Amino acid sequence: MLVMEMGDDLYLARGTPRRWLEDGKIIAVSRAPSYCGELDYQIRSILSQGRIEATVNPPHRRPPANLYLRFRHPQQKLIQRVTLNGQPWTEFDSTKEWIKLPSTAGKFEVAAYY
Repeated sequence: MLVMEMGDDLYLARGTPRRWLEDGKIIAVSRAPSYCGELDYQIRSILSQGRIEATVNPPHRRPPANLYLRFRHPQQKLIQRVTLNGQPWTEFDSTKEWIKLPSTAGKFEVAAYY
């Protein structure tokens, strides 16, 4: 499941198989339709350097109540810290592997460190 709507919430990469995030792999979603509008995102696994990164261009028509991005580490390691647009970000849950993103318009650069 690459884009999932639940009520007014939007989940990105919720059901991504762990092997899809092995080092060097990329997941790209382009112009995916949702009730909030079209969205794009790309996830890049750079586990050789201890991180997974994503560029997220959320929908603009109607912002979701909550926007979540999930990084499922292939070895089930827990997220230690997250940055959003290069700044520390605390809206994440290591055990659920979720990063809660702002639901405002604009492109985001997200990095999770393991």
